[in-house]
Amino acid sequence: MSVSISRTRWAAVGAAVAITLGAGGIGLVDAAKSSGERAVYTAIEPCRLLDTRPNQNIQRNTPLGQGETYDVTAIGDNGQCSGIPADTVALELNVTGLLNTAATDFVVWSGAGAPPNASHINLALGAPPTPNSVTTELDGNNFSIRNKFGQAHVIVDIVGIYQDHNHDDRYYTETEVDAMLNPSSIMLTPGDFRAGENWTGSGNGVTRPGAGATTCAYAAVSIPAGRTIESFDIRYVAQAVEVEVRLRQDEFAEGFIDASDLITTGPTTLEGVGLNEFYYALDNLPVSGSATVLPGMQHQLEICSGAQVSVSGVRINFAN
Repeated sequence: MSVSISRTRWAAVGAAVAITLGAGGIGLVDAAKSSGERAVYTAIEPCRLLDTRPNQNIQRNTPLGQGETYDVTAIGDNGQCSGIPADTVALELNVTGLLNTAATDFVVWSGAGAPPNASHINLALGAPPTPNSVTTELDGNNFSIRNKFGQAHVIVDIVGIYQDHNHDDRYYTETEVDAMLNPSSIMLTPGDFRAGENWTGSGNGVTRPGAGATTCAYAAVSIPAGRTIESFDIRYVAQAVEVEVRLRQDEFAEGFIDASDLITTGPTTLEGVGLNEFYYALDNLPVSGSATVLPGMQHQLEICSGAQVSVSGVRINFAN
């Protein structure tokens, strides 16, 4: 009893051809900050976190004294606010100063380090309740409010939260977009090919089972804009056979009827299968046909032979 063992081989078919598609490119906005960790804002139904007036007594029922800094706990359930998430890193607040006994100002900050020089609310003596929108980071669960002069009451409402988030799980970096727009190669797998006359197809690719007139197996392929095709790698099982690789263009969605050859490499002899699978470079192959891909065209890759051969993949390699 004899046992036949087949190994597969990749053959590289070289053809340096400039491909220019008449399609527009995709512009990228160069942001000042790179992608990565960025807080995401979510508006919430406003809730009262702090009200120091005696008749309200939300977290405190006395005014802030002169030069006093008050630490406000925000995460979790505090005042009339509940469920502020633990991953909140900053808050959007509505802060109101009122009932002050002297001209003063309020400063709101995370509480880490010294307070900033900029004030958030400025109150003249006898001024009506004065609100302002304030964004502040948190130091753990808290932020701080400082009253500068006299005594003054303060009301704080939470209207939105900022949560830590890594944007790279939703947005691609510029390098990743460049790689997607300009891949170094396109891989055609067994499922991409359709069997032509005298060829058969299966889940493993397409096969020309016997010798006869030259016919082709083919696959639709999308060629990126402005690329130069350097070579084709063919994954095949065969003894020494002659094949031809063709890349066609046509304006019709199907059939490629009367399509002119865009690139023709060959006829080329593929060596017989050896003991190992490897890439085999074939250089200086003739190229015929137009190298310019017109806008709105469809493209089709063809593997043509009159000998027995099985093809399970083709990789189109680009020079740029």
